[in-house]
Amino acid sequence: LLSELSEAIAPFANQEINPFDTTKQITLVEGITRIRDINTRLVPQLQELENNLSDMPIRWIPGRQGDILRQVQTDLPILIGVLENSDKYVDLFLNFVGSERLRRYVFIFQNNQELRATGGFIGSFGLMKLDKGVVENLDIQEIYNPDGQLLKQIVAPEPLQELTPRWFLRDSNWFADFPTSAETIISFYEKTGGVTPDGVISLTPTVIERLLRITGPIEMTDYGVTITADNFVRITQYQTSVAYDRVTNKPKQFIADLAPKLINTLLSSDMSKYSEIMQAMNNSFQEKHILIYFLDERLQQLALHYNLGGELYKAPKDYLSVVHSNIGGFKTDGVMEDTMSLNTRIDENGKIINTIEIQRAHKGGATEYEWWNQDSINYMRVYLPQGSQIIRAEGYTKREKVELAEDTASFEQDSRLQAIQDSTQRREDWSVDIFTEADKSVVGGWVITKPQETSKIILEYQLPFTLQSQDIYSLIWQKQSGSIGIRYTYTIDISPELDILWEETSFPWTKTDTGYTVSNGVLRTDEYSAIQIR
Repeated sequence: LLSELSEAIAPFANQEINPFDTTKQITLVEGITRIRDINTRLVPQLQELENNLSDMPIRWIPGRQGDILRQVQTDLPILIGVLENSDKYVDLFLNFVGSERLRRYVFIFQNNQELRATGGFIGSFGLMKLDKGVVENLDIQEIYNPDGQLLKQIVAPEPLQELTPRWFLRDSNWFADFPTSAETIISFYEKTGGVTPDGVISLTPTVIERLLRITGPIEMTDYGVTITADNFVRITQYQTSVAYDRVTNKPKQFIADLAPKLINTLLSSDMSKYSEIMQAMNNSFQEKHILIYFLDERLQQLALHYNLGGELYKAPKDYLSVVHSNIGGFKTDGVMEDTMSLNTRIDENGKIINTIEIQRAHKGGATEYEWWNQDSINYMRVYLPQGSQIIRAEGYTKREKVELAEDTASFEQDSRLQAIQDSTQRREDWSVDIFTEADKSVVGGWVITKPQETSKIILEYQLPFTLQSQDIYSLIWQKQSGSIGIRYTYTIDISPELDILWEETSFPWTKTDTGYTVSNGVLRTDEYSAIQIR
């Protein structure tokens, strides 16, 4: 079987499989299926070997032979677990690449230098057709092309009305819950005359940067540039915003030409780099730089189960997510340094009050690129447990509501936006809106940061529950999709009259006299903690 596995892997190593080449004798689906079938037959044999080794007195075997057997005994359960768990990933992948029928996917490239709720502004848009693992078509274009075909007139979310009263495909990723935004993206795409796709796939530039660190430089001879991980964002921004051909008027053609080159370079990589590629992809999924959504309910549930879908979690107790939306039209998030501090206080009666401080330092203003030298105009939403009571909110920028023109009266209202608007309470004294979205209480307000200045927001709020004896306090801290690692501190102060019976956490915290603390943490993935009190 190991010999068969080696033969099955060989077509990948020998570049005999290429999803962009229909002339290849072996398709991607055939190659993956062969490896999966061999793995399925290999697992029982490995389990038998594991059982046999457990019956042997391995610890008494001396020398190198004993060391090897003991290492095999340690590694076998891990290998078996990987092979058994890979089946679901493989099934997901095979369905994704069209093993059963032609699949169509909307690709969105979210620029996280211009943050939006699910990762960034949708500057580029594409439609990919996949059949039996072969890319029949990959059409990448500027987002304004399909937007120009949008006939329906829908009222934009209120903060976006700073830019336009009308809602377009380019702004359809407004909801922080990616499945909700993906459904909106599909709805807008259909309204442009497009055929209903099978799903939505989202990438941020961070994914490309990570892959370029593995592949090395890629020559773009037609453009006279060489793309590396270090210059990808800068050159791509320049090529798509400044240097594109004004005659053909295809500013995103550079991305369309780079995509197949990068994919082919990855597929032709030396086998020794496969583990690096898989690790880069896994990290990108877990840090939500890649998000996927399927209309097929079975595939969608798998995507959510493996944390690939960017949903806002249903938290049993405490919850926090800070979501920035760059409304200024500039790429200032590329030069913003964010820090957060969260303090949780649990008193002797089980009442819980949280205080979060959010700082945004603007490091632009003197760069060679004008898109980094502008004010950061950000509508920030903080998602909290539903029913949280806001005690104070400081640091938000007062901004007058945009009055819509009379000719917008005939525009359609989106029902989800209408529900948010109906739940909104305006606090003029704090310059914030408090509303309900995705079963969360949300505090939304403007945070405008000038170059070389730092904005500071403070929110203090009481949670909508109290702890009784033997209760568990838990927190899910969910990072914004597409955001880069954010530095944070986190402290829990517990009344000395309460005892801690149990704890579990993903935070790198340490015990203190009054509870727990995390100093200089970096929020790259979602984090959680739980303690039981008495």
